[in-house]
Amino acid sequence: MMTATLKEAVGQAYSLEGMLHAKRKTWEAIEEMARRIKPGIRESEALTMSLEVLTELGIHRRFASAKTP
Repeated sequence: MMTATLKEAVGQAYSLEGMLHAKRKTWEAIEEMARRIKPGIRESEALTMSLEVLTELGIHRRFASAKTP
């Protein structure tokens, strides 16, 4: 049987409240990044900016590793 814990692959630490918090923080990060993106920004600048936003928002766990420029 597929449980939420198995589906989300987060182990015993899974909680609905935690997932909802992560969802809110994700949208907060996306909205802030969208505000900072400007025409002509280089990919390396966007990557640096996105990592800064995540750090500023206290988001330390990342599922994809990004290489810093």
